[in-house]
Amino acid sequence: MSRSTEKLHVYGIGYPLRSLGPGIRLGLWVAGCTHGCPGCISPQMQKRAAGRAIAIPPLARRLASVSMALDG
Repeated sequence: MSRSTEKLHVYGIGYPLRSLGPGIRLGLWVAGCTHGCPGCISPQMQKRAAGRAIAIPPLARRLASVSMALDG
């Protein structure tokens, strides 16, 4: 698979976030974890089908287009 056709299964994108660490940040949540850790805080994201498959180049453009000042 070439890099231009690779996809991430995106569960969500959120900003501005003021939790999950210092500063104002953008969060990108991806689906498809196969670890199955006991007590997982996001079991709904374990299946890849929980996310929407998005090609990396348009996802990168979407993230780069955020005009908000982020510092976290």
